[in-house]
Amino acid sequence: MADGEEVMLSLSAERFEKLQAIVRKNLGAGKAFNIVLNHIDPDSLSCGFAFKHFLRRLGVTNSCIRILFVGEAGEEQNEMVIDRYGLNRHMLPLEEFFSKTNGNDIFVLVDSGNPNDGRLRSVSGKFQPTIVIDHHATAAPEETEDSFIWMERCGSCATMLFLLLEEAGFLDFSPDNGDDMFVPVILAFGIYTDTHNLINAGEEDVTAYTVLAKLGSRTDLSRLIHIQESPAFVAAEDYARNHRYHDGLRLVACAGCIPANKIVYVAKIANKMIGWRGVSLAVVFAVTGDKKIIFSIRCSDTSMHSPLSAMLRREFGDSAGVKVSDDGLLLEGGGHINMQLNLIRNDSISNKFVEVITELMRDIFLCDELR
Repeated sequence: MADGEEVMLSLSAERFEKLQAIVRKNLGAGKAFNIVLNHIDPDSLSCGFAFKHFLRRLGVTNSCIRILFVGEAGEEQNEMVIDRYGLNRHMLPLEEFFSKTNGNDIFVLVDSGNPNDGRLRSVSGKFQPTIVIDHHATAAPEETEDSFIWMERCGSCATMLFLLLEEAGFLDFSPDNGDDMFVPVILAFGIYTDTHNLINAGEEDVTAYTVLAKLGSRTDLSRLIHIQESPAFVAAEDYARNHRYHDGLRLVACAGCIPANKIVYVAKIANKMIGWRGVSLAVVFAVTGDKKIIFSIRCSDTSMHSPLSAMLRREFGDSAGVKVSDDGLLLEGGGHINMQLNLIRNDSISNKFVEVITELMRDIFLCDELR
């Protein structure tokens, strides 16, 4: 989508009827529906449970609906959503459960469209989704007579699920029907977070958020929106602020050593630093407890896509990459370096190692090639 181009998001009655027919056909055949989340964040979680609500209203029983996930909760907002509503009791690890799936099961991808995505780990490429609903500009299977592939660019996938429920007439939620009363709340929160606090929201995102915020508990939504950062994240951010290096419009920052399940910290810090005045390239890296160096890249100059991609490929091979963000305003990406030894076993070794890695990252990302 070109800068400034506005595309109206919609789900026609004809398209909705096709999706409904596919669900009913497979329901009649007694098949189970596996809703796959290839990452965990508020948008992905809300879409998974909203599609479950859609299936239940069409007559699919709870026993025939599974939400399968990959990855860690990571960020505090994800943990709060999961803990607040006990979602972990209704989700299964994809890799552990995949061997138990039936060859006739239906697979559904929400907030992602590529069944070959590396984030699916050992399951990547081992299933073909019948239904895909995604707002990212990524590869997806071609639609056939027996499949439904809905890919549109918008602020969040939760907005697309809102339109689906609206078209179906399923936006009424009642405990008497066994509905999950938290679905409107987490859909609204998914829109809020994926559009960066509604800053990058389109008209459809704002409309969906406004309606959903009124349908759900405003107290719950407020608590989610105003969640305080954890002491661990604050420490990592402070470390990065105190260990940052400028060269013109470019910035490289080290977030120190972080737990393996908190790698999302580097992306959050990079998102903040790219918004600083006078910064067009922000690279934040950290050393993790599982013998990796991970880094996130944000660049406001999209013309740097080719030189940045070429440099990443040369320096890191297939373990790093960068792409244009969904709103077309940024380059975003990152990568990792695997270490064979645990070099953060004590403070003395880890401090020296971090110094060396800092020098390496500065040499790579503050090079003349990226001026």
